[in-house]
Amino acid sequence: MGEPWQFVGRHAERDSVLKSVTASTPRGVVLSGAAGVGKSRLLREVLTKLDRTRFPYLAAAATAATANLPLGAFAEILPPTPPMGANPTLLLRWALDAIRAHGGELPTILVVDDIHLLDPLGATVVLYACRSGAATLIATHRSETPVPDAISTLWKDDLVERTEVKALDEQQTTELLGKVLQAPVQQASATRLWQITEGNALLLREVLTSLEGTPELTLEHGSWTWSGKLPTDPALNQLVDERIGRLEDPVRKVLELVALGEPIGLNLIQRECGEGPVAQAEDSLLIRVVEDGKRQNVRLTHPIYGEVLRHSISVTRAHKRRAQLAELIESTGARRRQDLLRVAVLRLDSRTATDPSQLLRAAGLAFADLDTRLAARLAEAANNAGAGFPAQELFATAVGLNGDPQKALELLDEAAREHTSDWEVARIAVARSVQQMTAIDDSDPLAVLDDAIGRVTDPTTRAWIRAHIAPERMFYAFYEDLDKLLADINADPYSSEAAKQFAVTLQLAMRAWRGEPMAALRAIVPMERSSLSLIPEMPYLSNSIHYTLGQASLLAGDVIHIQGAPDQPEFFPVLEGQQVLNRAQALRMLGSTRQAQRLAQGALGHLHTGGRIFLPAVYAELAQCAAVNGDGAAEDYLVEAERTLTRARQNHLPWVGLARIQVDASAGRMEAARAAADDLIGILRRNGFSALEVLAHHTLTRAGLADAETGDRMAELASKVEGPLAQAAARHTHALLTGDVTELKSIVEEYGRLRLTLFATEAAAQAYQIKPSDAIAFRLADLLGQIEGVQTPALNLGMTALTERELEIADMAATGMSSRAIADQLVVSHRTPDNHLFKVYAKLGIAGRTELPARLRLYKALHTQRPS
Repeated sequence: MGEPWQFVGRHAERDSVLKSVTASTPRGVVLSGAAGVGKSRLLREVLTKLDRTRFPYLAAAATAATANLPLGAFAEILPPTPPMGANPTLLLRWALDAIRAHGGELPTILVVDDIHLLDPLGATVVLYACRSGAATLIATHRSETPVPDAISTLWKDDLVERTEVKALDEQQTTELLGKVLQAPVQQASATRLWQITEGNALLLREVLTSLEGTPELTLEHGSWTWSGKLPTDPALNQLVDERIGRLEDPVRKVLELVALGEPIGLNLIQRECGEGPVAQAEDSLLIRVVEDGKRQNVRLTHPIYGEVLRHSISVTRAHKRRAQLAELIESTGARRRQDLLRVAVLRLDSRTATDPSQLLRAAGLAFADLDTRLAARLAEAANNAGAGFPAQELFATAVGLNGDPQKALELLDEAAREHTSDWEVARIAVARSVQQMTAIDDSDPLAVLDDAIGRVTDPTTRAWIRAHIAPERMFYAFYEDLDKLLADINADPYSSEAAKQFAVTLQLAMRAWRGEPMAALRAIVPMERSSLSLIPEMPYLSNSIHYTLGQASLLAGDVIHIQGAPDQPEFFPVLEGQQVLNRAQALRMLGSTRQAQRLAQGALGHLHTGGRIFLPAVYAELAQCAAVNGDGAAEDYLVEAERTLTRARQNHLPWVGLARIQVDASAGRMEAARAAADDLIGILRRNGFSALEVLAHHTLTRAGLADAETGDRMAELASKVEGPLAQAAARHTHALLTGDVTELKSIVEEYGRLRLTLFATEAAAQAYQIKPSDAIAFRLADLLGQIEGVQTPALNLGMTALTERELEIADMAATGMSSRAIADQLVVSHRTPDNHLFKVYAKLGIAGRTELPARLRLYKALHTQRPS
């Protein structure tokens, strides 16, 4: 990691700076931002793209060492000998003359990194250079640092453009990590690294350096995973120490308590540490007070402070601080649900946990929150403290879901020898079936549950087991059996409310597939909250709710609310499979296909250990994303999707079939794509899955493979499948078949309202192919600017690549420059521009100059979609 990092995510800012400083009337730019945010890296990238033969530049080196030396930062760019006995005024003129003379007849660019470190005379030189036109400035400035008056005058008097360089966002951080580590990073790990560094490139580099070569950062199944632990690293510690500074003991106590217990109530920390030290920590920008309902909570101002403090504090001191925190929270009555969990964890970590019921209740809360690693710790402690069978079962379940199903089965076998009541037999059987279903390819989880049904006599317990048999039947694609079983569960007087709600979620999933995704969505959304109290009895109810919510949302075309990051996916591989699948599918439809591919790729490591049941669908989504991105790995992903589609994962067959259509179409195998669609459509029609059938026909439409039969069937489906997606897809098919460009343009806007940008882009491209126009070209270019690297059949517009010279001349012509003016500026023959433009028109498929601006913009937008 010692090499300079690749430039990621700030191409627009780079191009904006280049455009500003190289314009016919140039304007300087100051890049302002926090320390370590990447200003200098952006500046270096600007300089690498600058044509020095046309725009020579002088680079000054402003440092803390030169801050008190007159013109010290300019020592390397000014003549070696200043005028004898020169006063500041003469030195100023001498420096300005040297800067102005550097470029000769060409405009000079003055580059200053860390402009806030200039000495007063140096700052005045920069101000006069900009004001007099002697040079165009490109500089960086640390936003939290004061600057000389001469420098602030630059933007106060509007002599330069001051641009705020923001921290990397989550997507940019994920992309950078993938390039630095030369492999995708598991999304939850990337998210956590982004959170603790807040997108600060310098901190990210130090964190990665501290992780390099340690077991905390591992490469599995083609993606990197971070354990969440940060090894002690002198460089990172020193960097944080420089920001925190030397602290008095009372203030350090504040920071240690907040680091170990954040968020913590302001009144609690003041009671423990005193108002003075808390105020001092806040004034020093080490902590911040945030509103949380009626509470005021204290957090550290930067997550990395907490990471370093937690790893640097001694063991005994950490135990003492955690015990203090537990007592503080308990003193308030621990009224909130999360208070119980926090107290239990603090007691466990401080070696003061003695109450088995407290530990068991906290373990249940952690499991309900999908944090199975914490649930396993708490359940094991509860079992050791004497909590009995519930703790044993929960510990085994959590261990298996954390990636060790064999150990989980051993723990369950041990429990089965001691616990033989109906309820205990049922819980053990369900736990065993979950381990087999989620982590073992050749298992038969239905057999385990059927055996338990035969052993249990209590009707309520039997009804509870049958509720868990229902999802297994869905996974096996026994849909007729499933329908009957779900109806029986709801009609059974011995079925508990939790069992009935579990059955309802599966019925809603089937309704969504069969054409009622809107109705399913309306019913499932309120269940997220109303079913919370039922989760202790039916832990997998939460999974089923999330699954149905995602399926209904996607099939309705309402994908916005499922595009957020998965909640703690690194802790619950089974749920990660569901959330990754839903989110990746949503991101693809929204046009963020590369982000979707990274998300799915990053999940593979965990899914292979504890969430294998979702492997076929996640591999299928990877194949879809790779296919539309022009990635040759699409075929390999599809092979894996079909290989992992075992008998207990047949419910994923529709997604694998859709991936097969897309992969074949993107590869140009149109007959194979059509045949794959026919096979899939036949299966979907036999099962009555109308909403899924819409997706199959729509995939053909997007690939330009729809025929009259497709159009008729889509019209029929639109009359019975709920939701805007089915309606828009049917209209899209009809408009394409009839060549109705006006209707296609209307559909583009409809997809835009739904934010289904991928579909909007393809529909716009098809409208352009039918009847090219400037309006459609501009609209398509705008849409292409919103998506990532898409290369689907619809976007093959036949625009041949332009040479670098052709593109340069076309750019100039598109701004209205005459051929003679172009020739004069490039110092070429007056015939040369016309000769090149003639080739440009042929390659872009246009008649002349009037069409050039729109088509050139479209060409550039398409060009950015191609892999570099």
